[in-house]
Amino acid sequence: MNTSNENNQVLNENQHELPQPRKWLLIILAVLNPFGFLYLGQAKWGLFYLFVPCLALLFTLNEQYLSIVFVSVYLIGVIHCLYIGFKPQLKRWDRYHIWLKAFLLFLLLWCVTRLVFFNFYNLPATSMAPNYPQKSYIIMKRWGLGYFNQYLGLKYDLAKLKYGDVIVFDYPENPSIAYIKRVVALPNDRIAFQNGDVILNGQKLKTEVVNPTNQSGIQLVKESNQASEYLIQRTPERVIDYPFIQKCAKTDLGYECTVPKDSVFVMGDNREQSADSRFWGYVPAQNILGKSVWKF
Repeated sequence: MNTSNENNQVLNENQHELPQPRKWLLIILAVLNPFGFLYLGQAKWGLFYLFVPCLALLFTLNEQYLSIVFVSVYLIGVIHCLYIGFKPQLKRWDRYHIWLKAFLLFLLLWCVTRLVFFNFYNLPATSMAPNYPQKSYIIMKRWGLGYFNQYLGLKYDLAKLKYGDVIVFDYPENPSIAYIKRVVALPNDRIAFQNGDVILNGQKLKTEVVNPTNQSGIQLVKESNQASEYLIQRTPERVIDYPFIQKCAKTDLGYECTVPKDSVFVMGDNREQSADSRFWGYVPAQNILGKSVWKF
């Protein structure tokens, strides 16, 4: 009698076990969340991981927070799906325990990533229009040990920068404020200006009008700096008096500055609406926080 009861108990337990999935297929479908949950017969979890981002979309308009929610829910969903597929035999408490550890591990990785490797930056103004509109976000790739560089006295390796790179840095005159600008001149370059146009090492940067001046007086121009091409925004009323440039040496090209070996010269893409190196000087290597790698 006891043997019969034990057999029935084992049979009932086996009936409640999830079928063993094909591991390679589970991994692929887990990445394509929620299809992994459908493959495991866990449609309710698939719907849950679809519902949470939709709920966040309804209750917040902050793009930075939305991106954090979407990425977090996606990664947690992938981990959860793989966990169910590879560990179906664990008891309920063990499942919650593993789930908690997975969440804490993700939280730790997220914090380390933000502090050391990547971070978000919100553009509060229009100085980088049209490429980076006001209130848009970028993902900034930090360098070295990221946030901790300033405490360790580390300097950015300027050899990693190219003409046209967009960088985030501490404003030299007030390091508590972060700026975003485009690198126009590198160490030891000579830079001057004629009617607002850039003269780099004795050569005027090539420009090409993309859109004629519109009703607002804005003109889009493609500027070429070495192998880098990008759009800049101009207006007929060009700003040609630059306080910092006028402190440099007087030459046949006008006032010409030589960038120090440990600094870069930066400018905003919205040329008449940008406070940049033309007005307050160079960006030292130790002020550079990172480089833009993605915008949204």
